[in-house]
Amino acid sequence: MRFALIEDQAEERKRIDDMLSEFCRERMISFTTDVFTSGEEFLAAFVPMNYDVVFMDIYMDGMTGIEAAKQMRTQDSHSFLVFLTTSPEHMGDAFSTHAFDYLLKPILQDDFVKCLNDILKRLPKQEDSFS
Repeated sequence: MRFALIEDQAEERKRIDDMLSEFCRERMISFTTDVFTSGEEFLAAFVPMNYDVVFMDIYMDGMTGIEAAKQMRTQDSHSFLVFLTTSPEHMGDAFSTHAFDYLLKPILQDDFVKCLNDILKRLPKQEDSFS
């Protein structure tokens, strides 16, 4: 699996990356995570359909996560998009970008695992897809 993590706070980036690593190790899932500190940095490197899951912070300096997600969605409607934020007030805007989930910080391990398990259920099985 390939993940993108867009988060401007170093401590939060490490925490989410650690949870993601633990989840994949426990399930013996091969994965890579590309980490970005801003929406602009993510979009500059973005390749459509390159990520299975994009974890996007909403509050960042410069472009918000909602703005970055809208731009991403003009080229990629397939990646699972999960917003990470401290506030529930942007939920409507987030789901207008066809977000899969909206996790409130501090993100609880159980909520994170449930989200990823739900995504795994929806991903095509290896034998069901061509590369």
